[in-house]
Amino acid sequence: MIKIAGRSAIAASMLCMGTPAAHAQPASAPAVADAPAPVAEARVLFALIYRPGPNWRQGKPFREQIAIKEHFAYVKGLFANGQLFSGGGLGDDHGLVLFHARDQAEANAILAADPMVQAGSFVGEVRRYTPAFLSDRPLTMGRK
Repeated sequence: MIKIAGRSAIAASMLCMGTPAAHAQPASAPAVADAPAPVAEARVLFALIYRPGPNWRQGKPFREQIAIKEHFAYVKGLFANGQLFSGGGLGDDHGLVLFHARDQAEANAILAADPMVQAGSFVGEVRRYTPAFLSDRPLTMGRK
């Protein structure tokens, strides 16, 4: 049997239809300065795709990019306060973050507050993400 995020059939169908109430998450304070404050209302899931910005250092590994340490601290803060659902690299120079926000304006503000975006190492695009299927099994990954 396929479960959709461990929700009831009604909540699961609302999730598949993208109904905001199905995405409600507990509010918590941001752990990083300049991050927008979550509010005590339903939040939705957003996908943020990072790609190299104008100050990306071609030929340099990810760990040597401008503002990388500050970026990791910022993303860890989103994780610590419960906003970040998942995040990681897409190849050698792109990234993907799934996170909760109240609306598109808050999601855009989260992108704009990222130190790597402010430094021009990354640019990004944020879009609402409405998963149709979720597994209740842990995600297992092979590491190199």
